[in-house]
Amino acid sequence: MLLGATFLPFGLGALGWVAFVPLLVALDAHLRGGGSMRGAAAIGYRFGFVFFLIGTHWIAMLNEVAITVPWLKYPAWLAAAAYLAIFPALGCVLAAALVRYARIGLAFAFPVAFLAAEELRASGELGFPWFQPGYSQWAFTPLIQMASLGGVTLVTLWMLALNVMVWRALRGEARLRAALGVALMLLLPALWGRRAMATLPPDPGARVALVQGNIPGAIKWAGTHEREILATFLRLSEAAATARPRPDLVIWPETATGSWMR
Repeated sequence: MLLGATFLPFGLGALGWVAFVPLLVALDAHLRGGGSMRGAAAIGYRFGFVFFLIGTHWIAMLNEVAITVPWLKYPAWLAAAAYLAIFPALGCVLAAALVRYARIGLAFAFPVAFLAAEELRASGELGFPWFQPGYSQWAFTPLIQMASLGGVTLVTLWMLALNVMVWRALRGEARLRAALGVALMLLLPALWGRRAMATLPPDPGARVALVQGNIPGAIKWAGTHEREILATFLRLSEAAATARPRPDLVIWPETATGSWMR
């Protein structure tokens, strides 16, 4: 639930710094108790199912005008969460296997295993790269400058490592060192990011205008208002093009008009 909340439009990205701690607590207790790989998978699956159920809630909110069989959006929502939850389950199984058979501590095994599962989730014909945890940090501009070195994958790895540090601090295992690690993992990337932003070239680069017509779904997908919707976007684009400074590029949202562009 914590990780899902970071993707809702409420500015709760900081919850991502502790969102994996309950999962780590559960997985650690399971392994210390001699639990099975199947049990580790169940822990990861429950985590993933709730997370993706929150993340893909928009499926259940699709306008019925846009769907041939409206009621199908509800089983589709559940099916999407059920499928995507396989990957956190796989990450937990891999972490458990590294702990049990390779004798690697969970603090080291978990970030590597979970990140590997995330990369797998984003690959192939059924790849679904949305909701990689690093995206939840979009509001912390200095922190996410590390993406210039390793993309959102590096931001996700940083989040996982930070959660491990918080978990160790709360568990009382080398608490002082773990707390210091948490502070440094927040402070050093932020300072480096600020420095990186301060050294940007003075040229502002291309100017971009974003156009949002704010057309209700019931109107956009009704199939009878294409001309009016297109006229709205053209009017807004013309207003942006005559503004000062003039934009070099005007961007419309995906499926802006709800019809084919001819």
